[in-house]
Amino acid sequence: MTRDYPPFGQRVIFFFRASGCFLPPFRQHESKEIVHLPDSPSPAPPKVQIVIEFEKSLTTLLAMLSVVVKYNTKHLSKRNTPGTKCKGASGEMRMKCLRLMLSVVLVSFATAACAQSGAQKSFDSLKALAGTWQGPVTILPKGSGMGENTTMQVSLRVTSRGNALVHEMKEAGKPEDPAHYDHPVTMLYLDGDRLLLTHYCDAGNRPRMVAKSSPDGKTVEFDFLDLSGGTEHGHMDHAVFTIVDPNHHVEDWTYMMPGDKRMHAHFDLARAK
Repeated sequence: MTRDYPPFGQRVIFFFRASGCFLPPFRQHESKEIVHLPDSPSPAPPKVQIVIEFEKSLTTLLAMLSVVVKYNTKHLSKRNTPGTKCKGASGEMRMKCLRLMLSVVLVSFATAACAQSGAQKSFDSLKALAGTWQGPVTILPKGSGMGENTTMQVSLRVTSRGNALVHEMKEAGKPEDPAHYDHPVTMLYLDGDRLLLTHYCDAGNRPRMVAKSSPDGKTVEFDFLDLSGGTEHGHMDHAVFTIVDPNHHVEDWTYMMPGDKRMHAHFDLARAK
């Protein structure tokens, strides 16, 4: 009885068949060699779940590659024995193509895994900023309506069982009255292999941005992705979080005003005690 491949295995098998490889008839007792890693006694926390799933998929892939390559080598060696009609050069070419395609699969899979782990690392770094922060803001160009010595208050809160980070900002000392004072909310969350930011702006729109992290992991930069709502009053276009130390971080927000004029806000924030 042939084994039922899991969704990941089905994709790999489809690739092998499309490339013209000979596939062995995997059976139930053989599938135990391609099986998943042992289940942990308790559910894994979200931040390590991606690594576990990657290890499961990689274990499955490597086991299947090993079986398919060995099977093709054995199959072609039988067909290329003296007296057969199959030419050795054709068999060698098939194996070279197979190895090349398998290399492409491995490189693509590793690239996706690295991108995913990078997004998770950036998200974990930002979640470590949970708490209340205060500090001066510098606005360029000047004359935007905000005072030179304005102090901003920023709060970050982890919610939804660790799956979302809520970011709120307001002018320090102002009443909690969002109907009369600016109090924008930003949500940060993982979407597959991407870290996304949705900014619920006082201008009435919701721009989304996608993250890219620096090699040292201390800077997470968000580039504009798309937007819902009108843009007659402008929209948030870019954001950068720079972690200096556990009690000090910097935020740079860029607002695209009507006429495609940029306004830059630089927040130098210290953790409130």
